[in-house]
Amino acid sequence: MGRFDALKENNFSTPPVTEKNNNSRRKRKSKNTDVKPVTDVKPVTDVKPVADVKPVADVKPVVESAWLKRIKITAIEEKKKININDPKYWNGPYWKGDMIIRSTKMSNVHASYLKRAHEGHASAFIIPRGKIEYSKTGVDWYDSWENTFSPNQLQAIEDYEEEQRMDEFFRRMGDLRKIRKQESDQYYEETGELDAFALAEIDANDYEDYCRKLEEEYEKEDSILEEEYLEEETEDYNY
Repeated sequence: MGRFDALKENNFSTPPVTEKNNNSRRKRKSKNTDVKPVTDVKPVTDVKPVADVKPVADVKPVVESAWLKRIKITAIEEKKKININDPKYWNGPYWKGDMIIRSTKMSNVHASYLKRAHEGHASAFIIPRGKIEYSKTGVDWYDSWENTFSPNQLQAIEDYEEEQRMDEFFRRMGDLRKIRKQESDQYYEETGELDAFALAEIDANDYEDYCRKLEEEYEKEDSILEEEYLEEETEDYNY
């Protein structure tokens, strides 16, 4: 056996060409011919250089002062505050907005009592409450509902209610006069005589006529006095 005989019998020998192998090669070749070459590739020229990145220093948290916190809280409260001068909250002199009521925080004495009562160290159990306060806005609080109004607003309410009482009084008097006049007219038709109401009406009309004439006389006298005064002023000016 020659030295080249072993090479002829190794595992890497080329397999024999068959019809099946030829078909496989033709298929691979046809697939490769469908791939189009890339020709429209433009070179990248607008790449910007990366700037030097500086290391970020340690950022310390900003400690907000109590004064700034109070300003922010006040600003939020003012934003929520109701404009009590807005006409939509009023019906004439009457407030038609909300009535806000709250109870102040319980004192330490009351809290201690409730704790002892809850533990069974009290003969009676009374629930204490804090001070009641009133407000229209939820921001400004007062000891009573009346104190939520200004003095002018309270006076306007009093004047309005007085006017309403007078209007009601005159309305009832007018209704009563109509009833009495109907009864007086019916009495005159039945008897031909004037009753006390009719006589009082005549006296009232006569008095009104007297007052009207007296007023006209006063107006005439005032007009004469004014003309005389103007004449005297004109004569003094001419001198």
